[in-house]
Amino acid sequence: AIEYTLQIAQGLKVLHKKGLSHRDIKLENVFLQKSNYGYNYIVKLGDFGLLKNSEDLQSKVGTIFYMAPEMLDLNKQEYNEKVDIWALGCALHEMLIGEKLFQGNDINQIRLFQQKTQHFVSNKLYRRLQK
Repeated sequence: AIEYTLQIAQGLKVLHKKGLSHRDIKLENVFLQKSNYGYNYIVKLGDFGLLKNSEDLQSKVGTIFYMAPEMLDLNKQEYNEKVDIWALGCALHEMLIGEKLFQGNDINQIRLFQQKTQHFVSNKLYRRLQK
């Protein structure tokens, strides 16, 4: 999971340096290609349908389970490419634990769960990391 996350982060670094934000980082948009090199797989990002210039990010788009708090905040208009990093953290949690970090059926439940969460390491992840 860590190797995949690092490869995704490298891809995001390229996008962000070009002034772009993916805005829909999630496991369903991560693809693995068999590698003949040092890695078992090369990770590729897909679904660039929500890709946008980072200077004009206002629309609340993406998959709610991976959306950063600033995207879910109804009082906040603008956000930046850092929302991709938040989503990557949510995806890493899902790779390690096998379930989404934030549970809920709609955007209001996800927002409430995020607001009530005092820490970023779930109990399941913490126990797994201790092993």
